[in-house]
Amino acid sequence: MLPSSTLFTFFLLSIITFVSSQLSNPSASLENGNVKLTFNVPTSLREELVVIRLDRGDGSRSQNILFIYKADFSTKVEATLTNKLTVTTSASERKVEIAISGVQSGDAGMYQCWDGAGASGTVLPNCGHKLIIVSKPKPPSILSLTSALEGQTLKLSCNTSSTSLPPDHGLNSNILWRDEQNTIIGIPAGNKFVMNADGHLEILNIQRLDRGRKFTCTSSDKADNINNAPVSDPSLPYEIKPEYKPSSSDMVLDPAIVSDSKIVKHENEDLTITCTITCEPACSVQWSFQAYASSSFSPVQLSESHILNLKVKQTDQGTYRCTGTNKYGETYKEFQLEVHYINTPVVRVNEKTEDSSRVVENEQVRLYCTIDAKPVPKITWNSPTGVLVSEEGKPSPQVSSRVLQNNYTNSYTLNSVQCENSGMYSCEGHNIVSSVERKINILVMCPPSSSAIPALALEPEYVWEMSKSLSFSFVIKAFPEPEVIRVISMVNDISRTEEKNKDITITKSSKYDGKDYLTKFTFTVIRTLDMNDKDRTFKMTFESSEFKRDLQFIIRPRGPPQPVTNITTVDITHNSVKIFWFAAFNGGEQQNFNVEYRHLTESSSSPWTTGAKDIKDLHLSGMWTEAVIENLGSSTDYEFRIVSSNTLGTAQSLPFRIKTLDGLSKSLNGGVIAGIVITVIIFIVVIFIAAILIYRKKTILRYMALNLEFLLIDKLSFLKYFYFIFLV
Repeated sequence: MLPSSTLFTFFLLSIITFVSSQLSNPSASLENGNVKLTFNVPTSLREELVVIRLDRGDGSRSQNILFIYKADFSTKVEATLTNKLTVTTSASERKVEIAISGVQSGDAGMYQCWDGAGASGTVLPNCGHKLIIVSKPKPPSILSLTSALEGQTLKLSCNTSSTSLPPDHGLNSNILWRDEQNTIIGIPAGNKFVMNADGHLEILNIQRLDRGRKFTCTSSDKADNINNAPVSDPSLPYEIKPEYKPSSSDMVLDPAIVSDSKIVKHENEDLTITCTITCEPACSVQWSFQAYASSSFSPVQLSESHILNLKVKQTDQGTYRCTGTNKYGETYKEFQLEVHYINTPVVRVNEKTEDSSRVVENEQVRLYCTIDAKPVPKITWNSPTGVLVSEEGKPSPQVSSRVLQNNYTNSYTLNSVQCENSGMYSCEGHNIVSSVERKINILVMCPPSSSAIPALALEPEYVWEMSKSLSFSFVIKAFPEPEVIRVISMVNDISRTEEKNKDITITKSSKYDGKDYLTKFTFTVIRTLDMNDKDRTFKMTFESSEFKRDLQFIIRPRGPPQPVTNITTVDITHNSVKIFWFAAFNGGEQQNFNVEYRHLTESSSSPWTTGAKDIKDLHLSGMWTEAVIENLGSSTDYEFRIVSSNTLGTAQSLPFRIKTLDGLSKSLNGGVIAGIVITVIIFIVVIFIAAILIYRKKTILRYMALNLEFLLIDKLSFLKYFYFIFLV
């Protein structure tokens, strides 16, 4: 390869046409060959120097090869090429001959004579020579120019890719075609294969037997003086796939079916027929169906178009056809399908055909079930709780003109239906073929009422734990489904409207236990409940599109007990004391009382001691609870308290002090005590009556619990207290 020259930077800006015979007959050589190039230098020169340059035609800079001096026609070889070039000149003939040994691809191109060096030089006409280096082409590719239609000629083109240089060498390609046996074909032309003047292979009279035959081609660049030009590697094989119009012989049904034959199937049996067809180009396959009383075929929707896959039904009876189609035509095969069947029942309620029926409570309901079947079916009516009737159907008229029918009917009457009769009723039919079923949802309309479901009935009374909110669920029996449109509560003859999402929340869940007539509600009080809500009655108004009804319940509190009230001490002796008190709210559960005391000194107090234990609250309104504490020390200061308790907690009264008498003191006699007790009872009754007349809202027990201090007095102070009251 000739190295690039660094002497000139001139770029050719115009296309030059050469007219000498030397330019029209380029020299060609294989790589490593020896080449002689002859140049005729004109006599009329403008400059003192002629330069022969090489233009490789690939866009790279041209290279200086040889310098010829005008004065004496002497020459000088480019310094880098002295070992590669041999120059012979004839001044008289104005000829220069350049011999190049061991040519390479880089030596290919146009060798041109220039009058002058540098940018001022011009190309000399009729003084130049093209050198072509012939190389091995890249593997060609085969392209079909026509379709391989049966009975027609297939024409193939061998697309070559030359690597000879320069790129514009202009050499023609020499094409050779071979078959799968690597035998050259088309030269000379035969009855089957012909290579035309363009190098295309023509395969005559394509037949189906030609399917699978394979052909390759090779190419080489054709140069006049080269007999052994390099040949490309073979192309990828081209395989013949003859194209043709399909025929019935190309189609296969599996399992095999004779045309116009009949297949008998029971309903719900599987029917699978595979339709395959050999076509070129490939055929699309479509199953179509002609139903009873129809005059045309319609496509069958299948997951795989060539496989007829049915779970046979009575409506599938008819003619099935498999059609194979390509761009040249179509063919088909068909068969008849006869079905023994039992069809889905048709259900009517009071002569109306529907899937769901609404009836009014206490109405009479007539159920009808019609089944299209062959042979005669046994028809059974089932209710949500069991079998109503089961017997062979009675013949009834055909109702469709599109499908062959054998209709049979069975009926049953429900007298005076109730809400509980709501539910899913089913008609079942069966014969030797199979069993079928149709369900109908019968909805009995009824007004709202509480269900009898354990733990989900609307109870007349609910208890709430005072430390928690009140929330409970219940199921209402009603249809249509009701809504709670209003909640009003009342206590002590005072009512209030409970606002949703402020005072209460009510959520509901439809179709409890799958039953349309049962609706589950969850009622939650979100406002804070206190003792003012004790025995509060809630009235809920339920409304549906058909009914409106009020249902109510009462709430009771539940929690730790409240501290006792009105603690009174009597009969204080040197070693005992009797204590009376009123029981406060018991928290909604059984409460017990413990009386505890401890000895007081000036410096400290001793631990609490239980003086009376597990005294039961007898729930007697207005009655005192009492306890006698004994074994006390004489003339001693004690601190007492009363502890109320139930399963949810405890409550302690305020501590109160008592001092026992010395050993010589005497307690009041029994008559005085009885008088005191009677006086207290009369006083309580008077206060209670006065409170009812004036306020009518609060009981005397609550008033005394909130406003009266404990009466912690000894015998004399106790008498003075009530004496003062009566004087007033």
